[in-house]
Amino acid sequence: MRLFETGLRFLPDPGGLQQRVAVAAIASGERWGENWASDNGPLDFFDIKGDLEALLEIGGGSDLLGFAEAAHPALHPGQCAALLRGGEAVGYLGAMHPELLRAFDLHGPVYMFEFDYELASKKNLPNFKGLSKFPEVRRDIAVLVDVSVSAGRILQTARSAAGEWLTDLKLFDVYRGQGIDQNQKSMAIGVVLQHPERTLTDDEIAGIIQRMVSALARECGAALRD
Repeated sequence: MRLFETGLRFLPDPGGLQQRVAVAAIASGERWGENWASDNGPLDFFDIKGDLEALLEIGGGSDLLGFAEAAHPALHPGQCAALLRGGEAVGYLGAMHPELLRAFDLHGPVYMFEFDYELASKKNLPNFKGLSKFPEVRRDIAVLVDVSVSAGRILQTARSAAGEWLTDLKLFDVYRGQGIDQNQKSMAIGVVLQHPERTLTDDEIAGIIQRMVSALARECGAALRD
């Protein structure tokens, strides 16, 4: 089950009530319908987060948004995040609070989000960009960070430091356990670089990676994993 709604929400304001148009969604049940071609499973937090990110991508400027752990009376403690823009919360997402599940006689888990409609009201129209005939280069970076450091913070810091030749950046592994301090975790990111007009040199690639590693160390307290 996946449902959504748009409408006014009313927020307390020193001058009375502030009216804002919001988008809300709720989802529960299996990830897909019955399907012979792939394994199925129940929806989780990352499914609803992916739906929210897809909506925000339509409006453009999604690179200015981020997520952070948060608390909300309607959401499950420990399974709640705030959608941030400029450090200010403009939405929330997570699992419905167990007390609400019982109150509505729902058999959870149930996941939901709500955010300010203006974030997705402007369409991000695609623009043509020619394909480079020069090869892409991938480098993987694994860093050790404090367990409190979020993946979003790592990716945002790395993306800002990479520069204009970055074509793709993704988190592909998170590890906690044997061989790592209990207060740390290992996070591995894949970095894809490509120049539109020529082949990148080894020195250029090494310089970009070093710039990213330095930024991660400075802003996230990260250290390269051996």
